[in-house]
Amino acid sequence: SRIAFVRADSAGSWIHIMNADGGNRRSLVEGSSPLWSRDGVSIYYTPGAGFGRQDIYEIPVAGGTPTLLHDTTGLLNRISLSPSGEAILVRSRDPGNIFILDVGTFLDSHLAKSE
Repeated sequence: SRIAFVRADSAGSWIHIMNADGGNRRSLVEGSSPLWSRDGVSIYYTPGAGFGRQDIYEIPVAGGTPTLLHDTTGLLNRISLSPSGEAILVRSRDPGNIFILDVGTFLDSHLAKSE
C-alpha cells in the first residue's frame, strides 16, 4: 500500500509518495490535491494557484511528463475521485462551478453553477 501526500514550505508545495510503512519516500511533482488513479499507476493533481488559475494534471507514479487533463478558468476548491475511478468531481471557487471530468475522454459535464 502507498500513500500520496503534500509537503509545503517556503519553496512551494510538492507531492510525495511513499510506502504505507514510511519507506521508499520520494518527491513526485510540484503541486497539491493528489488523488490516486483507481489502478494505482498515476496521480491526478493540481499544480498550484499560479496566475490565478489551477488546472488538473495526471502524472505516472513511476515519474515522467504530466498530462494536462483539464484547464480551468478559476481557482479550484476541491477535487475528488469517483468510486469507479472513471471521473473526477471538481468544485471551483470562482465562479463556483461544480463539474465532473471524465478521465478517459477529458470531457466535462457541469452539475451546478452558483450565482
